[in-house]
Amino acid sequence: KIETEIMMAKQQLEDHLGKPVSIFAYPYGSKDSRVISALIGDGFSAAFSTIPGKIQCDSFIMTLHRTRIGNGALASYGL
Repeated sequence: KIETEIMMAKQQLEDHLGKPVSIFAYPYGSKDSRVISALIGDGFSAAFSTIPGKIQCDSFIMTLHRTRIGNGALASYGL
């Protein structure tokens, strides 16, 4: 079931965007080893959690932290 849900969402995004999708964002940050294995098996190259923080060189590529972007200027976030 996990693989089916992931692949259906991936296909919908690719159809809408007209481009391949290889990065995943965990819904509500919910993840476990089964989901991570399914993502890797389905060809995803990276995934983001909902845990705030910075990405470091040794960060696990399938559980990357996320930076919340509010209403401030992008320059204030280093973008």
